[in-house]
Amino acid sequence: MKRLLSLTLALLSGMVLASSAPLWAHEGHDGPEYKKELGITAEQQTKLDAIKQEQKSVMTGIMEKGKELHKKLQDQVDKKASDAELQATLSDMEINHKAMREQMEKFRQQREAVLTPMQRAKSALAMGEMRHEGMMRRHEMHKEMQGQ
Repeated sequence: MKRLLSLTLALLSGMVLASSAPLWAHEGHDGPEYKKELGITAEQQTKLDAIKQEQKSVMTGIMEKGKELHKKLQDQVDKKASDAELQATLSDMEINHKAMREQMEKFRQQREAVLTPMQRAKSALAMGEMRHEGMMRRHEMHKEMQGQ
């Protein structure tokens, strides 16, 4: 049971890292069509580019630490480490994930401060459409996997 719990936690931590890709990693939010739709000015683009570079730098460090912690946890599970060692690594992973969430929120707020209310509204609508499309694709994939 303890081994199953450890494996589950390791898998979940990997999924969290994979799903936490920063916005700059998604071309749909940074492509020319998206910028044109929002009406991004040259001045705004300069500011957004600077935010993007800082975010990339900060998030890369946090993500690397997350990968190291994930590897450490996997090694501990493979070597049947003590509960105390596992818990310490899991705690470190949660701290790292919290730092990632905080930084993502900070950079989201910085980006929003550059945009006008109309641009933020258009962006929110586009993000909602992208989420909906993603959910529909996942639903279709799930149906295919179930053989329906």
